[in-house]
Amino acid sequence: DGILIQHTGTCNDGVGKSACGGEIVVKTPSSIKDNLKSNVLVGNFALFGATGGKVFIEGHAGDRFAVRNSGATAVVEGVGEFFAEYMTNGAVLNIGPFSKGIGNGMSGGFAYQYDPYKNLEGNISHNSVLFQKISDNEEACLIHAEAINLMLTWHYEATRSDKAKFLLDNWENEKEHFYFIMPRALLQYQDA
Repeated sequence: DGILIQHTGTCNDGVGKSACGGEIVVKTPSSIKDNLKSNVLVGNFALFGATGGKVFIEGHAGDRFAVRNSGATAVVEGVGEFFAEYMTNGAVLNIGPFSKGIGNGMSGGFAYQYDPYKNLEGNISHNSVLFQKISDNEEACLIHAEAINLMLTWHYEATRSDKAKFLLDNWENEKEHFYFIMPRALLQYQDA
């Protein structure tokens, strides 16, 4: 803890692999930010096996983002396939596009997804995780809404992300599109 790595531009695979503390910030170069429809900044399996720390990525990551994450907190603006696969702890928020296999084999922690186009149900691993809108009027939803808002705030402070600013500025409307994703295994442990 205490270390801060700030990087502007693209990164290879494995960003934050085995991280155990500190903070990693990956930003899009301001000179090209306005001309991008999508921006893949980080390669595959970022946060593989991380046990702590925070990661903020102002752009897309590749496949298997947060695979086997065991305690890191992260915000990203798009992911490939198998987001939060085999995750055992920590909290990850994706505020961008996604693909199939979300939460595959996930057994702990929480993942959060922004889904204004209602694509989550067809891309989530139903046998591994449950998901629910944070706007539902339940105590758990209120807690997760607070967590997402805090993570968005941290992401904006670290990256000055336009997307994070939009979501924070329009929180009352946009929170309707956020979901929390919880491992079925977590419920089994709690029930036991």
